[in-house]
Amino acid sequence: MEPTLKIGNKVAIKLVHSATQANIISEGDIIALYEPDGWKVILSRVVEKFQAENGTLYFITKADANTTNDPWSPIIVDEVTGKVVAVNPLLPTYMPGFTPLLLVSAIFGVSCLSIIFYSLYMERKAGI
Repeated sequence: MEPTLKIGNKVAIKLVHSATQANIISEGDIIALYEPDGWKVILSRVVEKFQAENGTLYFITKADANTTNDPWSPIIVDEVTGKVVAVNPLLPTYMPGFTPLLLVSAIFGVSCLSIIFYSLYMERKAGI
């Protein structure tokens, strides 16, 4: 999906559990689906959305760097796992479990503990 998504970007996906929830998906959105015959998740952009005569919803997808549609298109709505709703390029992949929020939380926690211990020390020193 480069250049839109880079290797290592983290994405948030809104799950699509049924065909009725597929209304949230429009042309231009990035959707997630499982690779045909596999367990990997594929991200691809919807270039066309259409409904067959029997009422089944289909999506034609194409990765941003490709000039042709994906070979597995069209995709039936039941094969769609979800829609990408956010991309965070700042979360590192080289440190599993580490996020900038975790770092900020740790700094805040240490600061609060320092203030509490300093307050207790000053109270004890003053004899309160």
